[in-house]
Amino acid sequence: MPDVVIAELGAESRGLDAGRALLLASAALTRITDSLQAGGLDARALQTRGTSSWTDGDHTVARTDLSVTLRGVDTAGDLLGAAVTAGGDEARLGTLRYAVSDPTAAQASARELAWADAVAKATHWATLAGRALGEVVWVQEGVADAAPMFARVAAAPMGLAIPVEAGEQAVRADVTVRYAWAD
Repeated sequence: MPDVVIAELGAESRGLDAGRALLLASAALTRITDSLQAGGLDARALQTRGTSSWTDGDHTVARTDLSVTLRGVDTAGDLLGAAVTAGGDEARLGTLRYAVSDPTAAQASARELAWADAVAKATHWATLAGRALGEVVWVQEGVADAAPMFARVAAAPMGLAIPVEAGEQAVRADVTVRYAWAD
């Protein structure tokens, strides 16, 4: 069960020049980070992801992005809602991803299932070929992760709690095993 939410937040603003647009976007992002820290989030959980600006007609648009790691799915919606509210009209909520803080047990179980599947398939192929299965010659592991889901909020009313449902996260292990023939 995922117990970590990784949210991509940002602030986007328009101005007559790049300096004004960046000033407004930076001020909104500061309000967002202040809100998150006031809600108990450690500064180490915040990481600036980028700052950009571009021209849109007669105005310049500036955007600043922040990655936020929230340890606790139960409180993530309240913290994100307060942060988006604090950021005002400039606030943007992008991707929400989920992670398991300690996937060790789930990964071990997935490897065991992948190994059993590889043995069953190799045994089946050997039977079809009329041969006996020999020793393992080579093993390669590859792990696949789930793709992120996207959500976006342009502005938020006061007291907003963004719904955050962690659901389940599949942990999958892929293994390729090469066997020698026994005979």
